Amino acid sequence: MVVTRALTFAALFALALLVVLGVAGRAQDRAAPVRATVQVPLPNAATLTLEVGIRLAALPAGGHPGAVVRLLGSAGAAMEVGRLTLMPSAASGPQRFQFNISDAVRRLGLAGRTAEVEIEPIDRAGGVALSPLAIEGARVVTRQR
Repeated sequence: MVVTRALTFAALFALALLVVLGVAGRAQDRAAPVRATVQVPLPNAATLTLEVGIRLAALPAGGHPGAVVRLLGSAGAAMEVGRLTLMPSAASGPQRFQFNISDAVRRLGLAGRTAEVEIEPIDRAGGVALSPLAIEGARVVTRQR
């Protein structure tokens, strides 16, 4: 009985160790976020739209490549402005997306200033995002309401 418990405990410990080492190894392989700097105009009663072109830097081996898009303010403040799904079949060129960032600009106090856009790769299926991304053009434009 004591031997069986000791073996069970040792097996569980070994399994937990393998899981931890496997997750740690995958986490360091995770694709890093990419950033671009944009000039934010004064809103003037218009909607502020972030237009960004994103390209998969490498075709994914599997999963569902996507990204979280954040607007970064001063002092490390950040606000998510959207999520997107990338189509691997369109990997040869940039895929274009638009996000309404009026609320984020107001909350972060970025009107008339320079801001950073951060795009963090994710796997929409819940796995680890391994496909690096590249930003191919980012700008903020005003659209009349």
